[in-house]
Amino acid sequence: MFPLKVSFRQMKSSEAIERRIYQEAEKLDKLFDRIHSCDVVVSIPHRAHSQGKIFHINISLSVPGKVLAVTHEPEENHAHEDAFVAVRDAFRSMEHELSHYANKRKNKKQHRAGLKNTIQMEAANALAMESYEEGNSFSM
Repeated sequence: MFPLKVSFRQMKSSEAIERRIYQEAEKLDKLFDRIHSCDVVVSIPHRAHSQGKIFHINISLSVPGKVLAVTHEPEENHAHEDAFVAVRDAFRSMEHELSHYANKRKNKKQHRAGLKNTIQMEAANALAMESYEEGNSFSM
């Protein structure tokens, strides 16, 4: 698995939350195996007008050529007064981002492979035509 750094800000660290983050990160690793690193920050911003403590989750995922980021700051979602729900929702958002990135990368590779095959075929056709015009036989 890739290096994973978990930080807690404006709150005490929690082994249970950290364990859940590692479980969620393992799912990302199964989704895309070229993740370089992941940083997760769990915080409870100080808000004087807030009645409940709503957890904010920030995830930065380093992948080839890019850093994917999810900032989950659901001010009005009281379900995120539960840290485990906030972690789950943030990682679902990251799964979506990572899937989009992986599909885009896959499509780009397929497009390049198709272009390479087209160029090779055109070169072979040109060589065959040249051989034909010179009266030589050529087979592909």
